[in-house]
Amino acid sequence: MNTDSELKALLFEAANEMADPAQRRAFLDGRCAGDLALRATIERLLRASERAEKYFSECSIGLVTDSADWSNSLSQ
Repeated sequence: MNTDSELKALLFEAANEMADPAQRRAFLDGRCAGDLALRATIERLLRASERAEKYFSECSIGLVTDSADWSNSLSQ
């Protein structure tokens, strides 16, 4: 049987793969089945994942720009 942490990880991973917010809500409605603490935990994890994804996406844009500038300076 899954531990509480394993259940949370499985729910998070499944919900995180869903791009459609309505689909994600319906999934969590069914899987959390009125367990408000579980639902809140999964939603916090999803928000943190979205923030991290946005942050690293913005960082990678800067890295690409910096590396392009670096490459241009080397070729001169």
